[in-house]
Amino acid sequence: MAKKKKKKGMFSKLTSKGIILTIQLIASAVFLGYIYVLKMLPTRYYAILIIVLIALLLLEMIWITSGARRKRRTGKGFRIFISKFVSVALSALLIVGSVYASQGNSFLSNITSAFTQTRVIAVYAMKQGKINKVEDLKGKTIGVENKTSVSSITDALAQVQEKIGKEPEKKNYSDYADLADALYKGEVDCIVADQSYLGVLETNHESFEDETKVVYKMEVQEKLEAVTTKTDVTENPFIVYITGIDTYGSVNTISRADVNLVVCVNPLEKQVLMVSVPRDTQVNLHKNGKMDKITHSAMYGINETIQTLEDFLDLKVNYYAKTNFSGITNIIDALGGVEVDSPYEFTTLHGNYKIKKGVNEKTNVKEEIYVQGLKRFFIVTLKQLEFSNQVLITIKDITSTRKAVEVQKNFISNVSHELKTPLTNIKGYLIALEDAPDPMREKFLNVIKGNVEKLENIVLDFLNISKIENSNILNVTQVSIEKIKNNIQTTMEILLKNKNASIEYQIDVTDENSYIRVDFDKITMILKNLIENGIIYNKSENPKIKVKITEGLDRYNFSVSDNGIGIPADEQYKIFERFYRVDRARTSNLGGTGLGLAIVKSLVEKYGGKISVISEEGKGTTFEFYISK
Repeated sequence: MAKKKKKKGMFSKLTSKGIILTIQLIASAVFLGYIYVLKMLPTRYYAILIIVLIALLLLEMIWITSGARRKRRTGKGFRIFISKFVSVALSALLIVGSVYASQGNSFLSNITSAFTQTRVIAVYAMKQGKINKVEDLKGKTIGVENKTSVSSITDALAQVQEKIGKEPEKKNYSDYADLADALYKGEVDCIVADQSYLGVLETNHESFEDETKVVYKMEVQEKLEAVTTKTDVTENPFIVYITGIDTYGSVNTISRADVNLVVCVNPLEKQVLMVSVPRDTQVNLHKNGKMDKITHSAMYGINETIQTLEDFLDLKVNYYAKTNFSGITNIIDALGGVEVDSPYEFTTLHGNYKIKKGVNEKTNVKEEIYVQGLKRFFIVTLKQLEFSNQVLITIKDITSTRKAVEVQKNFISNVSHELKTPLTNIKGYLIALEDAPDPMREKFLNVIKGNVEKLENIVLDFLNISKIENSNILNVTQVSIEKIKNNIQTTMEILLKNKNASIEYQIDVTDENSYIRVDFDKITMILKNLIENGIIYNKSENPKIKVKITEGLDRYNFSVSDNGIGIPADEQYKIFERFYRVDRARTSNLGGTGLGLAIVKSLVEKYGGKISVISEEGKGTTFEFYISK
C-alpha cells in the first residue's frame, strides 16, 4: 500500500523554498533600487553588487535543492536548514540596509563635519595618436612623475591596470615639465598627471591642452580639515584669506592659487587693510619645506597655502574664501553684470552661454558658496524682477544636503566593510561543510554561528542608531540600580563567563534604596556598550570593569573603567565617530562594528549630557559621562 503524503503544516508552508527565496529576491530588488536612486555607487561597483546578490540567490537555490535530495536519501535536512537560515538573515540585512539608506539624510547627517577637496588625475595622450580610450593603453608605456600626488597617481594606475587586465609599463620622471617633454618626444605613449599641475605641463608646450586629449580621468576626494582659528568678529580684529584658483566648475578642485589676498578687518576701528601677495612670490612651503611660488602651494591643497602665508607674513588666518573663474563670472553677474555687444551669434566654450547678435546682458544668477567660518554651504539666487529695476535675492542653507552627499558616499563603503567578512566566512564554511568529515562539521557550524551572531550585532547597532536619531522621547521613571545591574548581568552573562570578566559597582546616591530617575532602556544600553567595550578590547586574563554612579545637584554622574588595551592619545578624539575603530590592525580580531561608542554619545546627548574619555595605552580606559535629572 502506498504511503500517504504527510500534509505540510503552516510553518512549513511559510518557510518553503519558494517563499523564502521570493522574499530575498524582493529585498534584493528594493535594496538595489535605493542604491541606484541615491547614487551611492559608481556603475561598475553597482553591477558587481548585482552579480554578488544574484550569485548568492542561485547558490542558496542549489543548496536547498541538493539538500532536499539528501534529506530524501539520508533523512538529514541540515543543508536545507542552513541555506534557509542564510537566506532569511541576508533578507533581513537587505531590508535593514534599505531602511538605513533611505533615512541616511536624517540619522547620519552629523557623522562628520569635514568637507573635501577634489584632486583630478588624468591620463593624457597626443591628440593625433591612436590612443582614444583607456582600453587602448594595453601594451603601451605610461610616463609618471614620481614626486608629487604619488598615492593618487598609484590609485589611477591601479584603475588603468584593472581595465586593461595587466600592469602597465611605466617610466618615471623627476618633474612635470620633463613628463610633458617625454610625451611630445614619443618616449612614452601617454602620461598620468595631476591636473592641478597643468601649468607646469605647459612650461615648454603652451598649447598642451589643445594638442593632447584626456583618455581617462579619476577624481580623488580628500578630507579637508580646518587649519584656521575662529574668533569673535564683533570684538576682535580678524584676518580673511581670499584666493582665486585657475579652474572652471567646482571650486573644490585643487589647482594653482593665482590670486592671494590677505584682508585684516578691525571691527572696533572700522578699518580694513588688504595686501596682495603676487602669484610668483617665492616662499618656503609650510609642509614641503622647499622654495616655490605661492601659486604652486595650492597644488598641495588650500591648507598648505594658508599655512605658508601664515609663515611668510607672520600672522594667523581666521577665515578664508575661495573662488574660481566660474565663481568670478557669477560675482560679476551679481554686481550687475557686463553688457556684451556682439556682431555675431555664438556659444561660449566655458559655461555654454548663448550670445545673441547685438547687446547681451545676464540678469539671473544662481551660485553655490561656502562660508568657511560658519562651515556652511549656501545657494544664493539673484533674479531680476520683470518690469522693475529691483532684484530678488534668496539665500538657502544647503549644508545638510551637502553633508548627506558625503554620508551617501561613505555609507556603502562602511556597511560593505562590516558585512563583507562575516558573509565571506559563512559562504566559505558552507561550501566546506559539503564534504567535511563529521568531526569537523561541528567546528565549522560554530564558526558559521559566530559569524551569524556578528551579522546580528551589526543589524542591531544599525537599528539602535536609527531609533536614537528618529526619537526624542525619554521614558524617565524611578528605576532601581539593582534592576539595572541585574539586566546587565543577565544579558552579558555569556560574554562575562567566556572572558572570565567581572564587574564591580560603586554607588553613591541620595535615595536610600538606590533609586534613580532615568530611562531604563537607554541607560542600560549606554552602560552595556561601555562595559562590553572594556571586556572585548582587553587582553587581560581577567578583565575587570568598575562602574561608579554618583548623584549631583541636577545630574547623575557615571564612570566606567577597564584594565584593557587603552586608546592612543592621538586617536581619542575620533573614537565617538561612527564606524571608527582604534587601530584596526590591533583590534581586527576583537569584534565590534565601530558603532557602539557613537550610540553611547548620541544617547548621552539625548539626555542633555556629555561624555569624555581618559585612557593610556596598555593601562586601560575610563569613560566619564553625566545625564540631567
